[in-house]
Amino acid sequence: MAETVRYNRRQWLNDPSSESTGSVVCFSGDVKRRDGKTTSEDFVEIADCVMKVRLHRLPDETVEQFVKKLERLTEEVSRYCDYLMRGK
Repeated sequence: MAETVRYNRRQWLNDPSSESTGSVVCFSGDVKRRDGKTTSEDFVEIADCVMKVRLHRLPDETVEQFVKKLERLTEEVSRYCDYLMRGK
């Protein structure tokens, strides 16, 4: 099976004038692993200039379950932004 990318988008998070880097990558596609096998991968990766975290859809997780996880993440980040803005 050939590698197939269904969705691949990177969004830079910092202003272009910033000396720091930060990004979010959303990916869905078939990826060839080191052992030569091809697997379907869905993930969101959030990174800055020091660290990164990647949330994968687990093998026993449906697309709907993974989407619900991402929606919960989005809701919590939104609540955190609201909290930070109220403090100013």
